[in-house]
Amino acid sequence: MTTMPGKPFRIFGYMLYALALLLLLIVLRFPGEELRRYGEGRLAALVPGSSWRILGLSYRFPLTLAAEGLEVTLAEGQGPRVRLDKLSASLSSLVPPGEVAVTAAIYGGTLQGRLRLGSGAGLEGRDLRLEKVDAALFPGEFLPGGRKVNGRLDAWGELNFSPASATAEGGLLGRGEVSLRDGSIALLSPLFSLQRLDVGQLSCELRLARGRIDIASGRLRGADLQADFAGWWQKGGDIFSGQVQLGGRVQPGQGLLARVAEEERQGLELLLTSHEGGLPFTVTGTVAAPFFRFDP
Repeated sequence: MTTMPGKPFRIFGYMLYALALLLLLIVLRFPGEELRRYGEGRLAALVPGSSWRILGLSYRFPLTLAAEGLEVTLAEGQGPRVRLDKLSASLSSLVPPGEVAVTAAIYGGTLQGRLRLGSGAGLEGRDLRLEKVDAALFPGEFLPGGRKVNGRLDAWGELNFSPASATAEGGLLGRGEVSLRDGSIALLSPLFSLQRLDVGQLSCELRLARGRIDIASGRLRGADLQADFAGWWQKGGDIFSGQVQLGGRVQPGQGLLARVAEEERQGLELLLTSHEGGLPFTVTGTVAAPFFRFDP
């Protein structure tokens, strides 16, 4: 006589068998080329004007997709090209249903986060983190005029991509923080006779909406300068032609004042006596050609 408790066990056994068979078919007949083309097309649709290339797509047991690399070029091939190495997407990680955990190597550091499909076929990124990225490894087209940046870059944030049918201004929303530590930034024009800006720590909060990035709580701490700033960047034809506006206060260090010409030093010291907390300044123009000035 058959007992009732045996039935659930048989059903559970059938489910395990079906799952094992499905995984075996995935391993033996993994549709790498078809999935690669599909993924490239979906990514390009999410970010209009971009082009994507997935390198070396493969499957790993039990539920992980891996790629040797992922390249993206923005602004119809005219913008910077970004490359991620050893990208993996896990469906078996301990995250809520419908989400995929992703990890990748990028310019000496790591990228990790959670992705899920949002409403209207959009894409949501949560708990996105960049850690220990070596800014010196960035491609030359990342910064205008051959400007060099060194240091450790860290960031966290959230991003929402709207479908391709959305307007370019409303297609990307996000917020986060970014910081650069123990590095330097080459300047396009001298500031206080400085050709290179020492960076002990540079950090700010960012909010992205409608093609504009609002910058808040900006802080620069270095051996030569200390500054606090806020402002915005507005989308242009590409990243470097976008308009920028920053304002804040800058405090030159004593070591820097000792190195500048006597006439300039006397003028700065006179200004500092009448501006407690640092000299007010404004940066306007474009990312490629910013204009710095002291405010009255």
